[in-house]
Amino acid sequence: MKKQDVCYLCGKLIQEGEWSRDHVPAAQFFPEEFRQKESPQLITLPVHTKCNTDFQKDEDYFFASLMPLADGSLVGEQLWNEARRRAESHPRGLGLNMKVYKEFSNQTPGGILLPPWRVVKNIEIERIDNVLQKIMRGLCFCEFGRVLENGFEFLAFHNYPGQTPPNCYNPVLMQEPKGKYPLYFDYKVIQGKLAEKGENIPAGHFYSWAFLFWRSLLFFVSVTDFGCRCEKCGVGLKLE
Repeated sequence: MKKQDVCYLCGKLIQEGEWSRDHVPAAQFFPEEFRQKESPQLITLPVHTKCNTDFQKDEDYFFASLMPLADGSLVGEQLWNEARRRAESHPRGLGLNMKVYKEFSNQTPGGILLPPWRVVKNIEIERIDNVLQKIMRGLCFCEFGRVLENGFEFLAFHNYPGQTPPNCYNPVLMQEPKGKYPLYFDYKVIQGKLAEKGENIPAGHFYSWAFLFWRSLLFFVSVTDFGCRCEKCGVGLKLE
């Protein structure tokens, strides 16, 4: 089976009439102003149409909810222009913007009132993680030819502006950046092998990713692929 014949999200063959191509990450994370001027060569991968659209609402939410946190970045103005364009062009965009507006509050979840110059931003973590997982699966397919449709463990850590990443993520931060358009999206990765140690710890691969959006929002994604049964697995725990 050729890599280009399978859907990177479900691992099944793409039949005629089911074919679509997905941007990784979603094209909407690159504002239309940038796409029109630069005609960037974004990463695209084969995917079933349904598998792709299953994530559409979460990707819309990811952009709308997190874009305000990139205000003041080098592309902050472009992001705000993109948000306004969507609100004016699509009724759903306006409704989503209103939902995000209500995520800002002047009091903590415990009811403590904050000073006038401070606000709390509530975020639907599960929806953000769904998008991070989708991007990770796409890049894993692109970089390593692996389809992660099942048999893997996923963990995400969110690092927002003003926060310092934990030291445990230094190894991935030391890697070379791989994004083609780092003002909008950049990523780094390390991979390794996990030896089988009895029934409770099967062999597999692990990957550690760092995703940077709009030079402002940093996310770390770790995944252990227990579904991998290639000849490389089971040799030992070793960074490649």
